[in-house]
Amino acid sequence: MLFYFTGADADKLVESGKLVSLSDIRRKYPDYASNMKDSMMPVSTSNGRQYAVPVNGYWEGLFVNKAALADCGIAVPGADYTWDQFLADCETIKAKGYVPIACSLAEIPHYWFEFCAFNHGNITNHLTLPVNSGDAAGQKWAAGLLDIKELYDRGFLPETTLTAGDGDTAKLMLENRAVFMIDGSWKVGYFQSPMGQNEAGDQVSIAPTGYDPANITVTYVPARGERKPTDIVGGLSMGYYITKKAWDDPRKREACIEFIKAMTTDEVVSSFGALSVTALKNGTSPPENADSLVVSALAMTKNCTGVVSAAQDLLIPDARKALFADVKNIVTGKVTPEAAIDACLAIT
Repeated sequence: MLFYFTGADADKLVESGKLVSLSDIRRKYPDYASNMKDSMMPVSTSNGRQYAVPVNGYWEGLFVNKAALADCGIAVPGADYTWDQFLADCETIKAKGYVPIACSLAEIPHYWFEFCAFNHGNITNHLTLPVNSGDAAGQKWAAGLLDIKELYDRGFLPETTLTAGDGDTAKLMLENRAVFMIDGSWKVGYFQSPMGQNEAGDQVSIAPTGYDPANITVTYVPARGERKPTDIVGGLSMGYYITKKAWDDPRKREACIEFIKAMTTDEVVSSFGALSVTALKNGTSPPENADSLVVSALAMTKNCTGVVSAAQDLLIPDARKALFADVKNIVTGKVTPEAAIDACLAIT
């Protein structure tokens, strides 16, 4: 038995023929991993078959400042939030004097890139890496980058978005000055107890006076085209495998089956990472004394219709760095999306 990565890192093991597929296991054990959604079981990038029973992963979603949004007369977006509704809401929010989107294009444009590109594709083709800016995947990326440019042109981003760091723009959410922000599951802790460093390098609270974590919730990123709002970016990066060697030994086979079943029950998966993406049909159970932000995160992952990992992770680090360094040049019209994509893909 193995507990190992579920992505491309497992390709060599799959290709070696040393692992038993989920379908082969279920021929003998039909109830194996029956508490999991088959549609969310990791698929091998090597041959398209399923091998691992996943445990926990990560997600990316839309964090919302409920207090600021309510002051604008807008309800918290739900599972049917469209891009057009989002743009209209941003206009209302801007007119009310708030920053619609807390985002540092200078430091972390990749969350918005990911979903904007996703909005021009679907679950099936999101992880297709462009060969150049002219192919279908390249055009999808270019269209997504132009959507970010539209957000910038319409004044929906902070005035300092081209120079400020993530810490500065995220603080706008704490101060009830900004309404929306895309980030990952790791950001929940930040909003529950905002921490930063002082000049001495010590960790200190950065929560403004009167800050209330209950003002922050998380929901689905607005969608357009083929993507549903409930299709999210995330990953089930680790899972349990059964080796062919163990499978061929009846005693070891039974031990592996029973152990994996025990380690992937709803209760155990919930205890290891209640806020993570899981494939559980019932979702994870809220921890004791869960706050409203945790409850909203659990509802989002439980009711999502599909999960796909980040396309930008397919790029080598230098190429990824070059692409995102150019986002500020794209929104200011200094570089076209196509030129930025081709320059990025030329890096090997």
